[in-house]
Amino acid sequence: MILAVGFLGISSAFSAQIFQNQIGFLPESQKQVVLKEGSNSPVVIKDQSGTEVLSGTIMPEKDNALRYAIGKSVTATLNFAAVMALAADIYLVDYKNSEFSEKCATASGRAYLWAKANPFETYEQPADVGTGTYSDGFAKDEFIWAAAELYRISKNPMYLEDIKAIPMKVSLPSWSTTYALGAYTIALNPLVFGDSLSGAVQEMLLSASDDYLTLLTDPNHSGYAMRLMKWRLTGMRRLLI
Repeated sequence: MILAVGFLGISSAFSAQIFQNQIGFLPESQKQVVLKEGSNSPVVIKDQSGTEVLSGTIMPEKDNALRYAIGKSVTATLNFAAVMALAADIYLVDYKNSEFSEKCATASGRAYLWAKANPFETYEQPADVGTGTYSDGFAKDEFIWAAAELYRISKNPMYLEDIKAIPMKVSLPSWSTTYALGAYTIALNPLVFGDSLSGAVQEMLLSASDDYLTLLTDPNHSGYAMRLMKWRLTGMRRLLI
């Protein structure tokens, strides 16, 4: 179990250190991040800090375009919280780096608390920025994913209560829909979440996969991307059975 400073504290905004933690994963050529004029906070997280226009086909380490931090949204923040919780576990278990694991866990916990304090903080791209926002204006699925990952590493009951307070849905994961990512974590960790909750989520995942597979075998249904979707769904069934 990982116990991180900030899990039980109350924070209404990110600290500069948390933002530095985020950009610290970027290649050296991309670590020059500036606040764009008109940003909504002195410390901001865009749905990832990015370039002003799409970089095109180029390897990340060779992209030297100036990166901007513009504004933060609840959905991007919760995605960050979920990924940092996963990173905390990976760096502790696989790499035995407890110091860096603790930094990831602390950033995750504080990000989650900010999201709880700002559940309707959305983000719209300024007119002069042409990259995507990954902001869908609906954060319940991101809350479930982030809470699941944080509860798995901390056992803080607040996260479990938040999960149970949101009706669980299951659909194929995408950039705007993360219900399934939280569902996978809950379903595959019955010792953490309890047999009742994990079992119920497993049934939901299996039922959803059966429904999708039935739909995809319908001769009146489009076969577009059928092979990829079948692989993902049958893989999900094998993962759970």
